[in-house]
Amino acid sequence: MTVTKLMMAAGAIIFLTACDVKDPIHETDHPDKAKITVTADWSGIGQGIAKPSGYTVAFGDRTFTAMADKYTLPDLIEPGNYTLYFYHEADNITINGTASTADYAAGMPGWFFTGRLDAVIDGGKHHELTVAMKQQVRQLTLVIEATGGTVDKIATITGTLSGVAGSLDMSNDTHGTPSDVALTFAKGTDGKWTATVHLLGITGAKQKLSGTIKFTDGTPDDMILDSDLTAALATFNDNKNEPLTLGGQAEETPSPAGFTTIINAWNKITGGSVIAN
Repeated sequence: MTVTKLMMAAGAIIFLTACDVKDPIHETDHPDKAKITVTADWSGIGQGIAKPSGYTVAFGDRTFTAMADKYTLPDLIEPGNYTLYFYHEADNITINGTASTADYAAGMPGWFFTGRLDAVIDGGKHHELTVAMKQQVRQLTLVIEATGGTVDKIATITGTLSGVAGSLDMSNDTHGTPSDVALTFAKGTDGKWTATVHLLGITGAKQKLSGTIKFTDGTPDDMILDSDLTAALATFNDNKNEPLTLGGQAEETPSPAGFTTIINAWNKITGGSVIAN
């Protein structure tokens, strides 16, 4: 009788111990793969700029299109360390891998945003990731105040800005491919001449405005416009979500070829900036 009771007690202990063993909890149908949900945070984009209706998620050889801020990848992902890239299609910007290239000759680039996220993905888990989307195109406005006795006879002011970034590597935010961008200035009611462009950034050792001032009836002769903006644009690649407006006073100076218009100092103008879409 005693032996029987001991055997029953031992069996009960074994049963209770077995019941106490818990199966591992998996958050996916396949314990060897992971589910990923991403959320794009657009809070850092410029004021007055509408966020895109969708964006692309890319890593490895996979590419997914998200049509909402929060998006769950349709495929389960193998465990591992991943770098995820986020971007969207913008006018006059092409994407090849992590390289984005602006075609300024085709027109002003659209608003372009990117994100990058390093993630350790564990099998059997549902990973929820949030990425801050970064504005990669900045608006630049140049305002020229002409001086001298021929101000009222100015017909057009055109030029090019050199040292503009034609490419951006999303993996490390490196700007490259120095390019020239055409500028056409329009005369405002205040008599000042203004040009606005969207730029992927600046690159290279120097940024220079070169152009021509033409007068009505061709009199006086065309004047060369020459100005160094290197110092004024030194931090242009920072805070791209803030439009930058620079103003300068044009002064006529004699040169072997006639008269040249130079702008010695560019000053930041604050307030009253309008986002050009």
